[in-house]
Amino acid sequence: MSVDLDDVAAIVLNFRTAEKTSLCIQSLIGEGLRNIVLVDNSEDGGGSLADMQASLATHRASGVRIDVVSDGSNQGFAKGVNSGSQVAKAQGLNYILLMNSDAFFEKGGLNKMLELADQYTFVQPMVKNGSNVESLFGYYHKVLGLNYSAPRGNCFRYSSGCCVLIDIKKFSTNVLDEDFFFYGEDVELAFRAIKLGLEAVECHEAYIFHEGSGSAKRGSLFYEYHINRWHWLTAKKLANNSAQRHVFYAIRIFTLSARALVRSFRYKSLLPIKGFLMASFDFVIGRTQSLTPSA
Repeated sequence: MSVDLDDVAAIVLNFRTAEKTSLCIQSLIGEGLRNIVLVDNSEDGGGSLADMQASLATHRASGVRIDVVSDGSNQGFAKGVNSGSQVAKAQGLNYILLMNSDAFFEKGGLNKMLELADQYTFVQPMVKNGSNVESLFGYYHKVLGLNYSAPRGNCFRYSSGCCVLIDIKKFSTNVLDEDFFFYGEDVELAFRAIKLGLEAVECHEAYIFHEGSGSAKRGSLFYEYHINRWHWLTAKKLANNSAQRHVFYAIRIFTLSARALVRSFRYKSLLPIKGFLMASFDFVIGRTQSLTPSA
């Protein structure tokens, strides 16, 4: 039995990509959605929101409910999603659709996903990249701290936060772990969901187009810092006991330092090494930095 569209709120996080975010929202409305929560993490004095006001007003006039969540700062992905989820729950809705601001649906895709939503906790589409159709599932090796795009031994599967429909009735607390600022929260969620027996499925009849790295630029200090930080966090959170956790830490010293060296050579920049060192030090002392670039 298909889930009703009126029971779904889309959560879109915006970070200084007003034009792309507006197109994303337009795509969601084109799919029939009438509940949208826009979380603005731009930390730009309201500039991005101001750029979208005209289009938001037009959508609202047509009967679409668009709630805006913003405290003027960059809350990070996990906290932003949780803030949006709280808005959806307050409206009595049972499902959220996480949608990257640089992604949009091929017509009819969301309705196909809704046909599976009453059977699975997580439903995600396929992604079209030119003439290729790819999976949004990732595979994480919790011992080595490595990501793969295809199944590998000793890896577990996780749903990408790029686009996923989630049954929030299954969660008594926050959907995402707010210890993660940016990256890795989808891996932790999948690991937690597996232990709870919550299933994920891929809808092969639903497609999105996704630009990728639309707001967080690869090779930037922000990117390098938070990529390293989430690998340290998963080492802590995915371990079964203290001994295993320290083994994970030891392995990541090698894998993350090697990654930083390779990326510094590739980009001819010291930022990957700097990001690795900063994230490692901050993890040890229990500190998190946003490192959000100035507007």
